[in-house]
Amino acid sequence: MADTVTDENRWSFKEEISTLKDDMKALRSDFSALADKGKHAVRDEVHDRKEKVAGLIDDARGTVEGYREGLEDRIRAHPLAAVGIAMAAGALLITVMRRH
Repeated sequence: MADTVTDENRWSFKEEISTLKDDMKALRSDFSALADKGKHAVRDEVHDRKEKVAGLIDDARGTVEGYREGLEDRIRAHPLAAVGIAMAAGALLITVMRRH
């Protein structure tokens, strides 16, 4: 028995194609909106982490500055001891480097 294409079948097929096209447009729109939301979420997260890292860097700078000032004060208070410690550290470094 041969299949025959009727006008009703053609109409039904065209309706299904039209429905599929509409569904694809909706999917594209949904995907685009989702991608935009994801992009904004990632951008916001990067911004937040950038601010957090900048704060950590500022804290570290303050800590290092405090240590530096303390070390400078100790060197000024005990200059001969500072020179002796520097010489001992240099000698130790030379000894370690010669072994390798």
